[in-house]
Amino acid sequence: MIEIIAAPAVASWVADRISGVDDACAFGPLTAIGVGVNGKPIAGFVFSDLRTSKHGNDVRVTVAAERGTRWARPQILTYLFDYAFNQLACARATFIIREGNERAERVAKKLGFRKEGVIRRGWDGKTNALIYGLLKTECRYL
Repeated sequence: MIEIIAAPAVASWVADRISGVDDACAFGPLTAIGVGVNGKPIAGFVFSDLRTSKHGNDVRVTVAAERGTRWARPQILTYLFDYAFNQLACARATFIIREGNERAERVAKKLGFRKEGVIRRGWDGKTNALIYGLLKTECRYL
């Protein structure tokens, strides 16, 4: 059975699966929420780099998942986006994706994120980073 897991190791689990991240602690202050089977992560969301604003906060969302798992169920996505948009009071959520990571781009688009721009050489000093954003008003899981 797929379940939400709150394990301190979820952020490290996510970082270990993202190519181009040199330091597993690069997230800074964060909250990590895992999706698992029998307590073992199959997907993880890291909410980090919270920027506060009087018009609504913004949080960076980093996602990793085991290939072939069907973790993205509506009730799980509702839980995750409720955390970002209601508990953190965010007006938007931001994905930063390494250019060329087509799988991550497909996931972002399926979740409703829109491509907003490119940070040239912004991933690791050599590779471009793609910016995807989702506004609270656009989130279909709330």
